[in-house]
Amino acid sequence: MSFTPIPDADPRAARARAGRRDVRQDAECAAFWDGFTASLAGGDPRRTAWPDAFGFGGEGPLADELAALVLAGRKRATASLPVEYTALGEALPVAGDLSIVLDGAGHPVAIIERTSVQLVAFEAVDASFAAREGEGDGSLAAWRQAHAWYFGQVFREWGGRLQDDTPVLCQCFQVVWPPTVADARPVAVARAFEGQAISPAEAIAAYLRAKDGNRPYLLDAAFAPDVQLRMVVRTDAISFPPASAGREALAETLVRRFNQEYENVHSVCLGAPPPPDAVAFGCRWLVAMSARQDGAVRVGCGRYDWAFAPADGRVAALTIRIDAMESLPPDTLQTVMAWAAALPSPWCPERVAVDALPALAPLRQVAQALQRADA
Repeated sequence: MSFTPIPDADPRAARARAGRRDVRQDAECAAFWDGFTASLAGGDPRRTAWPDAFGFGGEGPLADELAALVLAGRKRATASLPVEYTALGEALPVAGDLSIVLDGAGHPVAIIERTSVQLVAFEAVDASFAAREGEGDGSLAAWRQAHAWYFGQVFREWGGRLQDDTPVLCQCFQVVWPPTVADARPVAVARAFEGQAISPAEAIAAYLRAKDGNRPYLLDAAFAPDVQLRMVVRTDAISFPPASAGREALAETLVRRFNQEYENVHSVCLGAPPPPDAVAFGCRWLVAMSARQDGAVRVGCGRYDWAFAPADGRVAALTIRIDAMESLPPDTLQTVMAWAAALPSPWCPERVAVDALPALAPLRQVAQALQRADA
């Protein structure tokens, strides 16, 4: 389903009602964040990150109750609707994102790091996730009752209604600050920054997060320093240099310059991830995005061919083939993004992506490109 904000909605006022804070403008949150970053090693990429800040459930008694569950170690997941971000002009959260948790009075109490983010239909949220959220008696029935009420409040503000197939952002997280309540940090990218091996699937996922989220630092975890890039472009709709050598050159081409031209980027790899011992792997990919200059919506597909360093799993060579890149009018953005944001990420069954393609004429070219024998 699509979500249409009410015409006179003020995102700044909505952020305040939702218990959100701008960390840069809030001295208490900024000091709390500074305490965390001061505890990190000099090379830790989180030192240069910048979090959002919010209260679970907004403000007041509910935010106090849920913050207490986080501090007690009982709550390690949260569920939200995509419109809670898109209506405020914010990107959907992804694994690795950091946030400051506020209590009911807006005071910072913890910093969390998302370990996984999945879009799941409301009716498909399972008992294990409900238990991880840790609210009420931890049962799935209690989860559905509480979230039907909460999501109803969200829809009353932004338009729409809750249905069984409404996509829900199921986010799991760990607490990284303060030390008295922090969990261990098992995120694979952290191991890579510490010089440990990373699996091929983790390297690919880190690359997609780097590209889609404009996070070039993540390429340090995913790619070898002397990585080689080859581009094969079979369309005139987009252009890239035919080759690049070295991690910094790839970061400039695939992340920095790319994000200067495009926003609202959603990429997935089609099919199953590579096995842990893979030294070479090929998969098709699909992307949806919009051009910053004119707002045109782009949907494209192609193929990745990866070569991994046996010693540590980082990408040693990558060939990116672009088979199709279709352009659609700006007024199709909501339709295309609703489809793209609902796809499983980073690994999506091809049939799931193709069957759900919006009924827009240019997208037939994308579907046909995916069905070609040499894809």
